[in-house]
Parts: sequence; C-alpha cells; structure tokens
Amino acid sequence: MESKLLCYILEDEVAAVNILKKHIEKLSDIVDLVGYTSDFLVAKSILDSIKIDILFLDIRLPKTTGFKFLDLLQRKPQIILTTAHTDYASESYEYNAVDYLMKPISFEKFEKAVFKAIGKQDINSNTIQKSLLPKNKKYVLIKNSENNRILKVNFKEIIYLESKNKSTIFKTINQDIQSSYVLGQWERNLPENDFLRIHKSYIINVNFIESIEKGKGNIKLANIDKPFPIGDQYKIKFQNHIDNNSVQL
Repeated sequence: MESKLLCYILEDEVAAVNILKKHIEKLSDIVDLVGYTSDFLVAKSILDSIKIDILFLDIRLPKTTGFKFLDLLQRKPQIILTTAHTDYASESYEYNAVDYLMKPISFEKFEKAVFKAIGKQDINSNTIQKSLLPKNKKYVLIKNSENNRILKVNFKEIIYLESKNKSTIFKTINQDIQSSYVLGQWERNLPENDFLRIHKSYIINVNFIESIEKGKGNIKLANIDKPFPIGDQYKIKFQNHIDNNSVQL
C-alpha cells in the first residue's frame, strides 16, 4: 500500500458524487481521489489499468448494476457501496463489501468505512505507513492486531506505549490497543514534542508526567499507578527535554 489510499467513484448522481468528494477532501492525508464517472465502461478501464485501493460504488447504475460491474473486474479493490435503497444488504455481503452506506452519506459513516478499508489492506510490517499517521493532524490511526479494526485515537488520549512480545500496547485514557508494529517504529513517527522514549520498553506522553522521583529517577504518569524507569541510554535525552521545558528535578 502506498502512503495514500487511491480511491475511485462510480456513481450517477451528481449530488452523491459531490458529497463523496467533500468527504474525501477532509481525509486528503489518507486518501487520494483518482477520478469519478457514471459510465461503468470508463470505470472498468481505469480499474483494470490502475491499482485502486477503494471503490465507492453506486448499486443502481445506468445500463447495469454495481454487482454486475464487479463481476467484470480483473482485480477487485476494497468496495464501499453507496445506495438510497435498503434491499441490497445481503448481496453486499456476498461481494465482501467493506461497508454499505445509505444516502445521503454522513462524514462520520464515510470515515468509519474508510478506516475499515484501511484495516483490510496489506500493510508493510517493516515501516509505519504514512496513511496511518496523517500529516499535521492531532490523531493517529492504529490497526488493532487483535481484530484488524482501525481505530482513530487522539494524541492527547495516549498516556504511554509499551513494548510487548514484538508488538506495542497503546495505553490510552479509555482503552488498551495492541499494534503489530514494534516500539521503535512508533518512536520514529510519533510527534517528538509530545512523545519521548524513556526505556527500551516504554514511550511516554510527556503531557501526562505528574512527578519525577529523585534518586531513582522513576516517572509518575497521571492516572497510572506503576512507576516508569528511565533507561541509562535515554537519560541524557530525557534530561534535555526536562531542561528545555524549564522543569527542575
């Protein structure tokens, strides 16, 4: 998967196309619109020549149906169906559609559908994909390795990250989330002003620092009972952070 998901719209209603375009623009750090059409033959040509990640597909089309169109494709992207009718739900499951969106499509439901599609993509385990870390945003998309769901988590809700069995546990205000990425991958991609590696097993959100124990140097985080040790190789970097933020030990 590239740094952005490539998407395409096959839809014959102008109003629906405009709504989808506006929604896609709001997630422009994650998805990129290749194009749109109401002509299924044009769409087939595009999808056969370009690897599209997500297809927003109207079920009722001029001269054909969305399902018949899918049967024509050499390779199928993730399918998000769009319709004003409720009587196609069973067929959508048969075609393994990511989601079934009723018109008019709200941004909230659109966003959830896109996150579902990301969760179904094959993500390179060697790097954190940029699509999961939208540029200049205040949140991160975390693929929960326990159920493959994509969760949108605000940075301000993440208390700390812990390395565990070649995976990473996100401890947030509301829940624990397990990611298949190792801690070092997250360290290279999280905002440096807010997140600091203090130990081979921990990255903390510095905004949750409540106190620092003199002598032992353990860190107390708000809402967390256990202390967090500072590893020897991380002490200088941590001290520099403390000095730069005018905190006296």
